[in-house]
Amino acid sequence: MGTGKTYSTQYLLDSNNNSGVAGQVLSTTSTGIDWVDANTVPGAGLWLENGNDIYNSNSGNVGIGTTSPDAQLSIYKTAFGGDTAGSGGTLDFGVGSTKYWQFRLDSSSSGDLAIDKTYASVWTTPVTIQRSSGNVGIGTDSPECKLHVVSTTTDNTKTVLIQNSSTGDASIMFNISGDTYSLGIDNSDGDKFKLSYGALGTSDILVIDSSGNATFAGDVVAFSDIKLKENIKTLDGSKVYNMRGVSFTRKDNGNESSGVIAQEIQKIAPELVNETDGTLGVAYGNLTGYLIEAIKELKAEIEELKKYKCDCKR
Repeated sequence: MGTGKTYSTQYLLDSNNNSGVAGQVLSTTSTGIDWVDANTVPGAGLWLENGNDIYNSNSGNVGIGTTSPDAQLSIYKTAFGGDTAGSGGTLDFGVGSTKYWQFRLDSSSSGDLAIDKTYASVWTTPVTIQRSSGNVGIGTDSPECKLHVVSTTTDNTKTVLIQNSSTGDASIMFNISGDTYSLGIDNSDGDKFKLSYGALGTSDILVIDSSGNATFAGDVVAFSDIKLKENIKTLDGSKVYNMRGVSFTRKDNGNESSGVIAQEIQKIAPELVNETDGTLGVAYGNLTGYLIEAIKELKAEIEELKKYKCDCKR
């Protein structure tokens, strides 16, 4: 029986203490173990050496665990079982004697593809592709959608990064029934963050610049249905008289703007003020209710003055 591999013949001797020549293999013969021509041993000549490399001269497929390979390399196991160190057909990648990555079928009968890694002597499965659904899981072996990303870090490192290192946009696209929306950074428009109908930057719906200014293509509408409200009371419009309108320069970007001071409004109408990360903000839209009542009060005073003026003429 042939060894299935050619050797450097100067180091190996057959049973008659003879060394072989290039192109020969050690094979069991009627007289013992002898050097014979590789092409006389079935299958032995298929694996050949080239320096430190070994290669197969066969033009067909290679099977590991199967006698009927249907691809250039087919890897099979007789049954499911095992753990992250090897379940179904397995393909390992490593350096020296250390294994770092592994492609395998999972240990259940589902036939999912798992990509394992080892770090600090601990095996984990960072990527799983489900055979039944095609769902891809990163950080989870049970992805619930086409792409399911799970992070277990306790710090504020990013979970997903979409980046364009060239001059194009960094964006993602959503499509259903022919309607397409794009979300991302428009490189051709000052790196503004956009929500667009169609390709990014074509029909902009929302544009946010680096200063936080937001521009909407349509109206900004808040739910205000009475069915959502209780304890309804008319506002005291006179509170507006204690509010101060100001102009100012933003410290963060140097832009000139106008509005109110949140700390001042908080003392007069605290429900209009919100705090985020230690910074106060004002719900400017909700000032409308106070302005409406203030105008109504002013109108009533004007009507009273008109009435007084008419009485004086008499």
